[in-house]
Amino acid sequence: MPRDLDWNGCVNVRDLGGFATPTGDTAFEVFVRADNARKLTAAGWDAAREYGIRTVLDLRSEPECTADPPAHADFAHARLSLFEHFDGDESYRAELMERVANLDVAERHRVLYREALERDAVRFGEAVGVLADADGGVLFHCVGGKDRTGMLTALLLRLVGVPVEAVEADYVRSEIRLAAAPDREPGLNVTPRGVIDHVIGDTEARHGSVEAYLLHAGVHAEQLALLRARFAPGS
Repeated sequence: MPRDLDWNGCVNVRDLGGFATPTGDTAFEVFVRADNARKLTAAGWDAAREYGIRTVLDLRSEPECTADPPAHADFAHARLSLFEHFDGDESYRAELMERVANLDVAERHRVLYREALERDAVRFGEAVGVLADADGGVLFHCVGGKDRTGMLTALLLRLVGVPVEAVEADYVRSEIRLAAAPDREPGLNVTPRGVIDHVIGDTEARHGSVEAYLLHAGVHAEQLALLRARFAPGS
């Protein structure tokens, strides 16, 4: 089955199935990552429903959602801002942007991601909890489907033992997919190499494993077991 999905209205929709783990491949039609799902057309929503999606998890902040159309009634909807400190704390955001102003693009991403994982760990834990507890397939998204969505994807894949090299390859693919966006902003839709592998490596070094990080973030062991059973049985 192809991972890249063509759902009208979005350009960066990808299934997380088919990744090799030590106990077999991850399952298709369980978790789908995307750019802003609220841009899906009626045909796009139909495609999501036919694919088995039942829950939509929005990772954007509240101000980013103000212009959204009404939520689609055929799906359960949840929203959790994964960059809560960056989006909600103006003094922190200004201080962070000053710190990273002279860094190259990869290091800017590494700093942002590392700090988000530590400062907003509870939010990441809550997002994983939604994925674990959902019935049916889950579509999760932010704006471009690369930063917040990319980080949550990396945690999921590493939790079930997908090699870091494959996690990075999936992360950098967003830049290729986003190149097709009609409203693409040059320089913003980038997913540099040498970012997500370093960030996940730092998280695993600090906490011992992604599982330990998620438990620290408030995810229950039973939820992790449910998630593994659906996404990568035997992992």
